[in-house]
Amino acid sequence: MFTKQEPRFSLSILLVLAFFIPALFITPSLAAAGDGSSSSPYSVSQAIANQDSTIKTVSGYVVGQPTSANSVVTSSYPNDYAIALADSSSEMNIANMVYVQIPSSFRSEFGLKTNPALKGKKSPSPVHLVPISPILA
Repeated sequence: MFTKQEPRFSLSILLVLAFFIPALFITPSLAAAGDGSSSSPYSVSQAIANQDSTIKTVSGYVVGQPTSANSVVTSSYPNDYAIALADSSSEMNIANMVYVQIPSSFRSEFGLKTNPALKGKKSPSPVHLVPISPILA
């Protein structure tokens, strides 16, 4: 059936597979690039890198509630005042989180004490990242 061309054909197939199979295992970044606008919000890592005195929007996963500058609780939430966002729903390092204060008019809808099921979910909509000192919720 096959003649001398068989080894070259097999080699060609192997080379093609060698280039495409690794691409199946490369995980794209979880954080999408944005410009901080409402239509193209920052990822959490972008928000951390671009902290300045302007109001930007950020989108991420709700990972807990900040209770001090160095502490985020992930259960038994004390109130509905703030949330911590990250690029990954499993993030545990507070250096990779941004704290977002929840305005009083939205606390019943977005606060974790009232809505603990929000933890691990993508923020329902981009939130405004207001320049603030570390939140003490």
